[in-house]
Parts: sequence; structure tokens; C-alpha cells
Amino acid sequence: MISLTTNVCIVWKRLILMIAFLGAIIFGTSVSHAA
Repeated sequence: MISLTTNVCIVWKRLILMIAFLGAIIFGTSVSHAA
């Protein structure tokens, strides 16, 4: 169980990092296009 929860935490952290990274790229491109 401990290893399972650890894996879930790692996956969630990676997922959040990926979403934040993609969001930053989309935000940057939209701002550059608007400017």
C-alpha cells in the first residue's frame, strides 16, 4: 500500500507539472500573439 500511494503521489506531481508547463506555454504564446 505504501508503494502504491507513493507511486500515485509521483504520478500526480508529474501530471501537475506537465499541466502547469503546458499552461505556461499556451499563456506565453497567447500573450505574444496579443502583443
